[in-house]
Amino acid sequence: MRLHYPGEDRRLVYEQEAGNVRSDDFGYFELPFVAQGRAFVLGAASEDRVPAFSAPLVLSGPAMYGAVVRLAQAGQRVRVGVVSLGGTPVPGAMVRLQALAEVEGYTAEQRQSRTFREAAHRLARTGADGWVEFRGVPAGTVTIVAGRPGGKLTKHEGLVERGRTLEVAISVP
Repeated sequence: MRLHYPGEDRRLVYEQEAGNVRSDDFGYFELPFVAQGRAFVLGAASEDRVPAFSAPLVLSGPAMYGAVVRLAQAGQRVRVGVVSLGGTPVPGAMVRLQALAEVEGYTAEQRQSRTFREAAHRLARTGADGWVEFRGVPAGTVTIVAGRPGGKLTKHEGLVERGRTLEVAISVP
């Protein structure tokens, strides 16, 4: 869970967002501080779901109960394999994924939030088999950059469709 104050300059939002608060097993969470009398939006993210946001809320007393953010939409999976030019799997390769989500799914402000940016920009290393999987990726265009430690990077662009897994094998020098 994370909150931000809508309508503010992005520079300020990043400094003022409260975040990385985890919900318990029943989905309940507590944010330690929220400005009273000022509109805020809750953002939630999960490993398998795309980010979701509340409507603007205003804290008018010392506490607020019953705020709900529904993580209903499952995200897509992107599997990336990194292989040498000879076709051998490359374990430990760095893979960066940048997702540019479909415009109709999110407002411009939601797309600029830290919650969304963390879900859409990922970095991981391939496993022993040379593959890595990203889950909860928003549908839309993705850019994948992969490379061996200390080696040249290779870029690939693809389209992640709703309800489908994108699987990409990238050859690196």
